[in-house]
Amino acid sequence: MLKVGINGFGRIGRAILRNILSFDDIDLCVINDINPEPENLAYLLKYDSYYGRLKNNISINKNELSIDKKRVKIFNKDNIKDVPWMDYNCDLVIESSGKHSLLDELPILIENGVKKVIVTYSPNDKVDGHFVLGANEENFNKNTHHIISSSICDVVALAPVYKIINENFNVLNGFLTTL
Repeated sequence: MLKVGINGFGRIGRAILRNILSFDDIDLCVINDINPEPENLAYLLKYDSYYGRLKNNISINKNELSIDKKRVKIFNKDNIKDVPWMDYNCDLVIESSGKHSLLDELPILIENGVKKVIVTYSPNDKVDGHFVLGANEENFNKNTHHIISSSICDVVALAPVYKIINENFNVLNGFLTTL
């Protein structure tokens, strides 16, 4: 069973939780978010303007989120290193807050026993590697890549298509504009 923590429970963190719910071998243990109101976090999870209403039963008891019968501890820490991830045996922490200032703290998580950290945005040089499924995941080395980036949404959308086009037609240059 993979034990996971989520740091940053905004749009991306909540989407990740919704995906986790479809796996029997992933156990969400901890959520950390700067929002000090657990009731608000539960509401935003339950009633998402894009993904729709979550069918699971959602409730809050003090600083625990209950999803059906599963209980997840909620923290309200400004700094990712102040969350006791290892008290909940987290193997993986997903950093989805978007706060680039936290990147210097990620090695502390690894030193304290977290096995891997995935950053859901694309920091320049604070990670061991950048990986996009369908583009370069074969380069991932579990022995040396402990803090990785899953890149940004534009790259995740474009890279697999670009890879196929480049392998078949040899792209010389290109531009990507986002608004």
